[in-house]
Amino acid sequence: MTVAPPPRIAVLSATAPGSSRGIAEFVWDDLVSRGAHAELHEIAHAPDLSAFDAVVLGGPVQDGRLPAEAMAYLRDNLGALEDKELWLFGVSPAPHTPNGRHPRQDLEDLLAVLRPRDYVGFRGGHHTDRCDWQSVRTWSDSIALAHGLTDASVGFS
Repeated sequence: MTVAPPPRIAVLSATAPGSSRGIAEFVWDDLVSRGAHAELHEIAHAPDLSAFDAVVLGGPVQDGRLPAEAMAYLRDNLGALEDKELWLFGVSPAPHTPNGRHPRQDLEDLLAVLRPRDYVGFRGGHHTDRCDWQSVRTWSDSIALAHGLTDASVGFS
């Protein structure tokens, strides 16, 4: 019986501090604890994606869009992302959608091309922890299950 190698997942954050980074760290920690070979990077220092099966990318959402750095990264790496399973998240003070409304057209257009497995919005903020960590855990579970990873228990931040 052959055992499949663990999935290789790049977890990328569009910001160093803040809720987005905390969510990226949580997802990364959860995936590693379940047996994935996951790496956590800021987008500015993202690795070559050819070595990865999947990419998780997130950042703060303002005015219906991800930060310019994240949008540019996604546009510049369309070719590298086309054969990867892509999971996106946005963080804003509003619950539900990443900005409480609908994403701006440029983000909608990019999402239509990228066809991420999921794009979810989490509540978060600059100065206080408004994040619903159970929602983050549930989303991280869905990523893990999609890659055949076992259940694990990761504490809340």
